[in-house]
Amino acid sequence: MSYCVNCGVELNSNEKRCPLCSTPVINPNIDNKQMDLPPYPPRSEFIVERKIKNTTALLISVVLLVPLLVCPLCDYLVTGNISWSLYVIFGIVLGWILIVPPIIMRHDVIIKCAWLDFFSILLFLYLVNMITPTKSDWFDALSLPIVCLLMIMLMIILILCKIFRPRPITIIALSIFMLGLFTVAVDIFTNLFLGKGITAYWSLPAIIACTAITILLLVVSRLAKLKAIIRKKMHI
Repeated sequence: MSYCVNCGVELNSNEKRCPLCSTPVINPNIDNKQMDLPPYPPRSEFIVERKIKNTTALLISVVLLVPLLVCPLCDYLVTGNISWSLYVIFGIVLGWILIVPPIIMRHDVIIKCAWLDFFSILLFLYLVNMITPTKSDWFDALSLPIVCLLMIMLMIILILCKIFRPRPITIIALSIFMLGLFTVAVDIFTNLFLGKGITAYWSLPAIIACTAITILLLVVSRLAKLKAIIRKKMHI
């Protein structure tokens, strides 16, 4: 490792000039071919990666555009109006929102996509409820609370991960436990919608299984930490 003779800054082995004072680096112990290599990856790599992502997003958009145009046309030619193709249109638009933005976004992808997907799913369910010929308003009583609860649980997981930065196995354990709670909530909301009161049936085995798996993963994580501590103490 070389040091600048002018300012004393530590230099990479392939630096030709000091990045601080631009003093030329002369070190006879370093091969000239090694110094010809740039100390950082060229910017073209990032540009190529961004172009690949943009091309992928464009390709997906074109593929989804075909049924988006064909289905309404077929619906109008067969029935004389636009009826069943509305479900296809809403579904394709929702699919595009779920797939394409995560590819082209750069910063805070998880948070931005989570909120975008949340409002998109709510809008999709609301529109489906509006065009469905049924007497029951299942959006307000069933879909809205379930989707909102799912978003709240997801935000809890993301906030805990950002604050405590747990290990991957702990994140998996927390997600599985939240999934068990979510199944219980879906069971209760469904029974309330059907007029059966606050009851839970099929979700009880699910929450028991999720809790058992969560405890098992936490124990495994704890044992892994103990093994790491023992190895460190014993210099193994």
